[in-house]
Amino acid sequence: MKHILAIALLMYFVSTLSYSKNKAVYTDISSIIEKKTKAPEFSIKDVKITCINEQGDIAGTFTGNQTPTLKTIFVLHCSKNGSYTQFFNIGVFKDAIVTGINEERTITINIKTDSTNAFTPYFVKYKGNNYEKLEKSRRYQLSKISDYQTDGFVYGIKGSYVYGTMRFEIQETTLATVSTDLDPKLEDASMTQEKCHIGFIKNVETGLVQYTGFAVNQDNDIKSMSSNGAYCGSSKGFPEGQFLGQACPYFAEKNIRYQLLAGLEGTSTAMNNNGQVVGVWYRENNRQKQGFVWNKADMNNSHDGWRNIYTGLSVYPKSINDEGIVVGMIDANKAFAWKDGHLVFLENIRDEKNKILVDQILDIEAINNKNFIVCTGKINKEKRALIWKYEKIR
Repeated sequence: MKHILAIALLMYFVSTLSYSKNKAVYTDISSIIEKKTKAPEFSIKDVKITCINEQGDIAGTFTGNQTPTLKTIFVLHCSKNGSYTQFFNIGVFKDAIVTGINEERTITINIKTDSTNAFTPYFVKYKGNNYEKLEKSRRYQLSKISDYQTDGFVYGIKGSYVYGTMRFEIQETTLATVSTDLDPKLEDASMTQEKCHIGFIKNVETGLVQYTGFAVNQDNDIKSMSSNGAYCGSSKGFPEGQFLGQACPYFAEKNIRYQLLAGLEGTSTAMNNNGQVVGVWYRENNRQKQGFVWNKADMNNSHDGWRNIYTGLSVYPKSINDEGIVVGMIDANKAFAWKDGHLVFLENIRDEKNKILVDQILDIEAINNKNFIVCTGKINKEKRALIWKYEKIR
């Protein structure tokens, strides 16, 4: 009897393991949106997930057959068991780009309306089990954090802080006054341009705004931010001789600014919470993008702490998690994952028996600390928005 019980328990354990291995390694978000909107199959087009938080909540846009020129902003909340049951339609717009979602489920979005071709940045809070109407969120509109500002772009949100860039158009007679208004520490500075972009960080709870004042008279932006307040992007504000006026990637922490890649032209695109930054630099002869990883901890080593991800092809790293896994695109048509010098091309998605589940990975947007990748792939020749649990690079 004991032997029979032991065998039964072993068979149950093995079946549990088998079930665990055979669980779907990806989630078809396009199908979920079709069901949530009660739209006919494949009538929802161009679903694009652009951001994911650590809980697995996602946000993005989609278009429909009947409104192919308009974009609908959506948010899907992930439950504790990993399912997507809560769907939110934020609105339909001429054009829209969703750039971030934090753990409180506040989202950052950039919207074009019929009245303008420029993007207007917003953040929309999740309150009372729903998102605030965009009309009410106009008080959260980021396009008027200064009287001199015309438009801008918000690149994301980290905790209570949204970050991005603002475009200013200023009369020549008020340039010096504006420099002081934007940042009192710049009393001796004078703006040398009537039009420029200035990076900003805004606390969505207090409303306080910080400008990247170290380069107030040169274009700069903030592309990514860490939980400890460090940030990165590109700036033309470096005073180093031959590089003056050339956009260079940078990293800033505790009021200390690091110029990356010895002044090569390029930009930082993302960073993690451990001082690692990814981005691109441009070859002078053909403007080909070269992806790089910069690590603050390696600054005393060769190449001032940076290394190329892959040479010879155009590389665009889009995201890096705290484990140091980088995801992005090579030559605009090959998805990749990289860690510690090891690169893997992500051509398709297979199960544990090597059966192809997703024919091709077309694009990758982000990876979180649970190694969930948001991407676009082809299933039976149909383009689908997917969330993929990636486990190969360790």
